[in-house]
Amino acid sequence: MDAATVVLLAIVAVIVTAIALHLIAIAATLRKISGTLAKVKRGVVAVKGQTDPVTDVIVGVAADVAAIDDDLEGLLVVVGEAQAAAAAAAAEAAPPPARAARSARSRRPAPAPALENVGELVDFDDAVAVRRPSMREAVAKARAGA
Repeated sequence: MDAATVVLLAIVAVIVTAIALHLIAIAATLRKISGTLAKVKRGVVAVKGQTDPVTDVIVGVAADVAAIDDDLEGLLVVVGEAQAAAAAAAAEAAPPPARAARSARSRRPAPAPALENVGELVDFDDAVAVRRPSMREAVAKARAGA
């Protein structure tokens, strides 16, 4: 064998050895990853076993929320009908319009209705009073998913 063939075989041997070492390193890394994935799988199975009873509770809560939603819809219908009836009664009880022949002096604004419990109408805290949403607004917001 001449020198060129020996050098070529040596270079090929070095390349094959380098490839073999890289493949051995890759196999060791994959074995380590496989062990880690097995641990993760055992953990996930354990968590699933511990959370299985929660499903029954969530189904019950969802049924209760659906019943509450149905009841609130019925309540909104009743409140809407009551508001419409109150508006109709107020329109019927409204005094007839003032005659145009009255003088400007005799036109006085109607007195404000008496307040029975001012504490319910006024927030006496130092904090600024925040307007709370109506039931209709709250239900619409809940249905919108906000």
